[in-house]
Amino acid sequence: MRKLLLISCSLLTLTPAGAQTVDANGAKELAVTLSKYFGRTAIEKNILRVKPEGDSYRIILSTAKLLETLPKQDLIKGDFGEYSLLTRPLADGSWDVSSKSVPPVSLEIEGDAGKETIQWSAENGDIRGIFDPRLGTFSKATVSYDSFRMSSSSPTQKMEATTG
Repeated sequence: MRKLLLISCSLLTLTPAGAQTVDANGAKELAVTLSKYFGRTAIEKNILRVKPEGDSYRIILSTAKLLETLPKQDLIKGDFGEYSLLTRPLADGSWDVSSKSVPPVSLEIEGDAGKETIQWSAENGDIRGIFDPRLGTFSKATVSYDSFRMSSSSPTQKMEATTG
């Protein structure tokens, strides 16, 4: 997820924040900019969506729609959730980036010994940062959550872990 956040934000640098109006046209421009990295298909098939939201842009990545575009296979099945970032252009050219959720993940893998499953979730996740295009990275970043749960099972073992 950290890579997704970094990639999404780094692509925002192609449009100067100070000159951009947060509106439907700005969202279209941002989607075109993002499509240069993710491909036009990502926009056309709603894998990646951008929409204005107040003084920010909501960038949504649908992993379910992404998985639909991949060749069918039976080895790995999963749900990686929908990633949503709120990005707001700042006057100095940097971007305020935030998300109030960490999507739950569920994987099912057919291994040599049988089916293996992995699931995790975080409650009340909070991701915040300032992406600085001049640095090509975040000048500030925090991630927090109230609790985290992970479980894993295979034909030979089961594991559960929680924190918070």
